[in-house]
Amino acid sequence: MSFVSVLLFFLYSFCFGYSATRLFKNSDDFFERLFMRIGIGLGVFVVVGIILNSVGIPLDWRIFLALSVLPAAGIAAWKHAVERQQFAFRFSFKKSDLATMFVVMVFLFSLYMYAVGAFRYPYLENEDPWGHAVGAKYVSMEKRAFDTPIYNFSYMDPYPPGYDVLMGVLLQTSVSVQFVLKFFNALVIALSIVWFFFMSRYYVGAWKAAFASFVLAMIPSYFTHFIWAHSLVIALFFPAMYSFWMMRDDKRWVVPSALLVAAMLLVQPDQPLKLAVMILMFIAVAFWHQRKLPVYEFAAGVLGVLISLSWWAFNAGDMFSYATGIAGGSAFKPEGGSASRAYGFADFVFPSQTLINVPPGFGPVVSFLLLIGLVVVFLNFKRIVSGEKPWVLLVLLWFVFTFVGTNSVTFHLPFGLNPFRFWLLLAIPVALLAAEGAWFASSFLRHPLFRVAVIAALGFGIFMTSGLYKYSINMSPGWYTALDRQYELPAYLELSKLPAGTKVFTNIDESFIIGMDKFSCAWCPEVVEFKKGFFSRDAQEISLFMRRNSYQYVLINALEPTSVPGQLLPNETIYRKEAELANSSLFVPVYVHLNGAVTIFRVA
Repeated sequence: MSFVSVLLFFLYSFCFGYSATRLFKNSDDFFERLFMRIGIGLGVFVVVGIILNSVGIPLDWRIFLALSVLPAAGIAAWKHAVERQQFAFRFSFKKSDLATMFVVMVFLFSLYMYAVGAFRYPYLENEDPWGHAVGAKYVSMEKRAFDTPIYNFSYMDPYPPGYDVLMGVLLQTSVSVQFVLKFFNALVIALSIVWFFFMSRYYVGAWKAAFASFVLAMIPSYFTHFIWAHSLVIALFFPAMYSFWMMRDDKRWVVPSALLVAAMLLVQPDQPLKLAVMILMFIAVAFWHQRKLPVYEFAAGVLGVLISLSWWAFNAGDMFSYATGIAGGSAFKPEGGSASRAYGFADFVFPSQTLINVPPGFGPVVSFLLLIGLVVVFLNFKRIVSGEKPWVLLVLLWFVFTFVGTNSVTFHLPFGLNPFRFWLLLAIPVALLAAEGAWFASSFLRHPLFRVAVIAALGFGIFMTSGLYKYSINMSPGWYTALDRQYELPAYLELSKLPAGTKVFTNIDESFIIGMDKFSCAWCPEVVEFKKGFFSRDAQEISLFMRRNSYQYVLINALEPTSVPGQLLPNETIYRKEAELANSSLFVPVYVHLNGAVTIFRVA
């Protein structure tokens, strides 16, 4: 069934994208239309999901299939009947498509690195993926994305649930939570490289955009295979900027532009604020260059915000209260965020901190090319400001904004917005400026073959000094997980021997059961109520509950956190309950880890 989910992902995305763009002026490039419709359609999928959820329509994969395929088929039929366009597959390979093929190869390499790396270990990583696991499972089974009064989902209410909606619908046609989260998260990140290429091709040309795409794929700080909503929200930024650019030739592109703005706002709460600034910079540069108010661009932004109110109108206040109260302080402090700190020269040039979500740094060759690119920009600043190269001004503004945002602790700014997460966005202008530096470095050679050789040598240097480091991080088989590797993880890995979907009751958070491809109903009232007095109930009562609710196994975690971070100690009350179950004839111990630190019982 997992293959079906992959097929449906592309079918949903392409058909939604086709319907959102087919009636407008499109590129003549076959590959551009194909890939960008997938990107735009993915954003439309998110918006459709949130709207369906808001009006109470079930988030069922068959409804998404109908809503994506039927309008697309209707538009195609209308084009055929009214405009007498024949159904024909027209494709011709051009010399300029070589750059696209190169980027597709980069995409395939990235997909291999992210996906294979994610499956190098049979568990999920830090807290975020486990939270998305239970959220996706809830959406897949209950077909809605509202928080419940008895279980607090990590990424629903007030957190926008667009990521969990996507994963949950895809999970309806797959048996594995781990496959859906790991593969599709990797796929979205890898596709973002292609979407970046087609966006930046309009700024710098095909081959320079291809080189920039390669740089972006190699930069260590531009995503690992870590599973979180940031993967989707930043990936959608590129189709959004592409749609804004297409408004230059056809103002009707305001529709997909607005839908993509809304989609970003419905996936994650803080990155859209930063991306909104970058979009506003695009609008400002367009105004400066064209000397007229970009009405349609503003309209797309406003309309996108209005569409997103289908969620935010009911959750903005709670999200603000949550964001300003987490970790005992404000998320808007300059040091806000779990890994934010001051960064020095070495952090940018010589990546060494192997954070599993955002490892800082670019690598020495990328940093060198970035420096050259910045020098070239400043030497030609008058030409840039005059409007001769408006894209350079835009990228420079993006660089200044994201660089300052990354360094809110370093520069002792009065406020910030999760500065370590700015690394993901800083990589975007860095890749484009590095490409500018590479082209300048090769411009001193007259013969085209020598120029190609220089570019290829620089690319090889980037791979050796940035790409291999990034590859080693993603392919490491020993990623950190929220489960204690010594005391907890071995017992949870034992669950892998059971069939997917096996019902396993537990005394702690069910996300660890669900994330291991088993099931425990974290949001069911009877389960939540039974857990409250679990250790005061006798073996007979527990057995009756398990049988009545079709639970086949019970996993008891006897470890509790202490006042020392990361330290766990056994709870004697829980130990005694394990002994009681083991001594009864109602439960059979099938796995005992470290004398009962974690024990798995089968219901007899």
